[in-house]
Amino acid sequence: MTSLLFNYVEDATPTSVHGSTGTVKQGYAMTRKNYIGRHPEEWVSRDTTFLLGCNPEGPDQKPERCAAEWVLPVNPSLVSRSHSAVLIICCDRVQGGLHSPNKNDCARIFINNQSVDIVKLKGLLPAHGDYFHRVVQDIPRISLIESCGTVYLFNFPVAFFTKSGTERVSISLDPRTGWDIDYLVLVLKHTQRRMQAWVVALIFTILGAIFGATAAQLW
Repeated sequence: MTSLLFNYVEDATPTSVHGSTGTVKQGYAMTRKNYIGRHPEEWVSRDTTFLLGCNPEGPDQKPERCAAEWVLPVNPSLVSRSHSAVLIICCDRVQGGLHSPNKNDCARIFINNQSVDIVKLKGLLPAHGDYFHRVVQDIPRISLIESCGTVYLFNFPVAFFTKSGTERVSISLDPRTGWDIDYLVLVLKHTQRRMQAWVVALIFTILGAIFGATAAQLW
């Protein structure tokens, strides 16, 4: 009977922050705020950009392992209704994103200190000279990231959420590895129960008849 009255629609709710809201936990990162002219200015032409692993003092500085953390607001009730989740990390520039001059360097991604993925850089981009991570993925249609040139998607269990109202995304990079980040997006996938169209139409028809009869009696 329930299936006759309702249909079930898959839905996805995103929540996002700018890359530049990240907090450095180890090593260094460059943004527009701490840019001092030692790198090409177009790297930080946007207020959203966070270059984890890029030393503002210049490329000749000693490489270090770098790590950063972002805090995203997530409604606990939405988490309770969701059956799966996706982390999306984006860079506006096409030749940005995750990269290293060293093959097999790693990036480690965590949600609330739980490991989501370990990415090894294996694909050499000859025009750039660095190793990248490029995977063809089915990216959700979210207006915020539609213009991004480099997008990474990571699936993870809903159980990783704390349901505290804020969730933490952290990234750790090997020395000499960089990740240019403009947006981090958490997408929660859930099922919406909606009345069948004929049920809605029937309810309005009945209500209309009731109101019509009531009005006739009043007159």
